[in-house]
This record gives sequence, C-alpha cells and structure tokens, in this order.
Amino acid sequence: MSCGCRSQLRAFICASLLPAAVLAAAANTIYKQQLPDGQIVYSDHRIKGAKLLYKVDMPDAQAPAGTPAPRPDPKPDVAALDRRLRERSAALERAQREIVDAGQALDLAKRELELGKEPLPTEMQSNAMGGTRVLPQYYDRLKKLEQGVEQAQVRADRAYEALNQLR
Repeated sequence: MSCGCRSQLRAFICASLLPAAVLAAAANTIYKQQLPDGQIVYSDHRIKGAKLLYKVDMPDAQAPAGTPAPRPDPKPDVAALDRRLRERSAALERAQREIVDAGQALDLAKRELELGKEPLPTEMQSNAMGGTRVLPQYYDRLKKLEQGVEQAQVRADRAYEALNQLR
C-alpha cells in the first residue's frame, strides 16, 4: 500500500469511529460485550448473541461537569445506623447476661455434684455381715447430677459462642 492510501484509510477509519464515540459518550449505559467469534465490542445497546462482560452506567450529560451530584439526606442513614448500633449493643448485653447466668448455673451444678457424691442414708443398705452397700438410687441421683453439670457446661459454651458471633 502506498503512503497516500494509508493516510486515506486512517482518515476513513477515524471518520467512521467518530460518530460511534459521540454516541457512546451521549449514552447513559455502555456495554462491553464479546461476540461469538471472540471479538470485544463496546456499545450503547445489547447485541444479540453477544456475551455481556461489563456494563457501565454513565451519569446524565445534562448535569454540568463542575457541579457535584446531589447527596442523599444523611439523616435517614444516621437514624438507621443509630438503630443498628442500639440493636447490636442490646444483643451484646443479652449475650453477656447469658454468660453470667450460665456460669452461675454451672457453678451451682458443680457444687451440687460435689455435695451429692456422699450417699444419703436412704441410699445405703445394711447387709447381714454388718457392712453396708450403696443402692441403685444413689447411682441414679449421681448420674442426674452429672447430667446437670454437662447441660450447664453446654449452656455456657453456647453463651460464649453467641457472644463470639456477635463480635
């Protein structure tokens, strides 16, 4: 190709792309799409059969460039934030209260277990040889006390997990 043909070709390409650039600048939405043959195309409308890669919403061209966009009223945001903070604070207080209550219940269950290890007089039976033996009621009561400690421990663990999830 001669040098004159190249410059004419460049001028033709620039002239044909200029309206597309002007239309794209005036458009409110620009789409980046991939044609089935793999070619990437930017357009102000969707192309049938093309895969949408990216979409950009442009601000209106009518607004002056130096004028900032109007800001939304901050009062609803402050009120919503305040409400969320109060709800979070209340949830944290409830979690702390549950930890204290669960800890107290665990301490009480452990104390009851410790005191309950000694058989009660009704849980003992004398035998013919002058000795005594422990009745099954003692083991049942001890098992219930141990289950009480386990349940209190589970409650305390859940209370700590709930607090950690809130943090």
